[in-house]
Amino acid sequence: MNLIDPARRALRHALLACALVAAAGCTTISTAPDPLKTPPKANESVAVVSITGNTAQVTAMDVASVTRLNADGSSSGSIFNLTQVAPGLARDTSLFVGVLPAGAYEFSGLSNRATNQSLRMTPTMRQRIGRFTIVPGTPTDLGRLIMTPVNTNVVVGRSATITSNLPMMQRFAPEQAQRFAGTTPGGWDGMRTSNDLVEEYARLRPVGADNMVELSDGRVVAASRLGSLLIRSTEGHWRVLPSTGLESLLHATPVDRPDASLVAAGEFSTLLRLPPGGDRLVPIDTGDLPPGNLLFVDGNDRTGWYIAEQSGTEVTLFKSPRLVAGTWTPVRKESVANSFWSGANSFWIWRAPQGLTYALSTGQIQSLDYASGIWRTTTAPNNSRIVTIEYHPGGSLGIVTSPGGGFAGVFASLYLSKDMGANWREIKSDFNVKVAPPYETLGGTLLNPGGVFTDQVLKASDDGGKTWKKRGDFPLAWHLVQLPSGKTFAVDRGQLGLFSIRSSTDEGANWKTEYSNFDAKAYESSQKK
Repeated sequence: MNLIDPARRALRHALLACALVAAAGCTTISTAPDPLKTPPKANESVAVVSITGNTAQVTAMDVASVTRLNADGSSSGSIFNLTQVAPGLARDTSLFVGVLPAGAYEFSGLSNRATNQSLRMTPTMRQRIGRFTIVPGTPTDLGRLIMTPVNTNVVVGRSATITSNLPMMQRFAPEQAQRFAGTTPGGWDGMRTSNDLVEEYARLRPVGADNMVELSDGRVVAASRLGSLLIRSTEGHWRVLPSTGLESLLHATPVDRPDASLVAAGEFSTLLRLPPGGDRLVPIDTGDLPPGNLLFVDGNDRTGWYIAEQSGTEVTLFKSPRLVAGTWTPVRKESVANSFWSGANSFWIWRAPQGLTYALSTGQIQSLDYASGIWRTTTAPNNSRIVTIEYHPGGSLGIVTSPGGGFAGVFASLYLSKDMGANWREIKSDFNVKVAPPYETLGGTLLNPGGVFTDQVLKASDDGGKTWKKRGDFPLAWHLVQLPSGKTFAVDRGQLGLFSIRSSTDEGANWKTEYSNFDAKAYESSQKK
């Protein structure tokens, strides 16, 4: 039930098929053809399934494996790999379509090539999910599967919320949708069982808190998975703010509209609003916005609305005069394709006091003033590549730069800018390996996390970086977040299945856990076993 350690990935990938059906010996593995390229034969049909992950351990799965069964329910020794359709439009959700021979099947594994991690379905998971049957000439729509951590384990179950993939295909893979038009979702040999509560469990414990922002009343909101935002009361209590969908949300921004107090954006072109006084997010008509992964939304009814959308290796900034049913015009396009010499290219975007700013790994920083429509271009110091960048609530920028060629860490430098990159001041860190930018608090103190080969701590400087002192322990898996009110948070990256949000009232000297997906009852049960 654990996601496989990447250090053992080569051996695990080689033995995965054998491990799935050890009793039957090694298996044959085939790729289920794309029906647009290889139409089904007389004894075949087409199956579609989508999978949403509530975990930061991997992004969207790109291979789903199904095992064909004999008449007695044993494995036939044949595994078929369904491949992803419309990749690059989501962070955590995958859509799979493939041609399969007639017969009975069960899901046997999932894999993510980007992280080289695989999930082997245990007998318990296979029993929970159930079996499905491919009938010749009858398309099979299996709806959605949900994958979520239970502490350091991972479980998979069927969704009761998304039982048909036709609406998704009609928007994001219309050529595939034609085959499923007019069909009834199904194919499972039985109803979703009463012990399959994976979706319900996951929606109570969404993993992730991205783009944390404050509302005017002092509450804090962060984008999370499974169509949810996490919202914090002024007393420090977090709760889930759900929507009717399951797609991951990537950005949220406060707004002052009669129909919304905030808007949120996410994968598969998800755009939502929170009605004033409401407790559930509702969809916004995206108008003529093309399909993609929505990274950012902001604006107003006077100067227009902006959305940053990723599709494949390209990020496009769109503008519309209205938010609802907008007419979206491309404003800027940027590539995030990998470079042979420099490696991955990242894109960062955030709200600025008078508009928006975005930065690229190449070192360019672009700022837009909403009222005038004027762009301003600045660059990282010495035209270096940007490894990571953080915008501080006081208006300063902290960055980690690299000399290029994929180098970072011991070759990296830290800088701080108070004018959005027009001028930079180098910050000398106590850490030999630089992994995080300098953070400037509202009081002017500099904070810097680090400790790759030493103790993982947060250090502080009250003299502009001349001298540093340990402020407190700070694991590298945490991300430091500061808000305009002075609130300070540490957001766990959830890489091992466990996710938490901590707060500090003394700029990182001490931390209090406010939100966690840790399940004490599940842990106690596992210890008894």
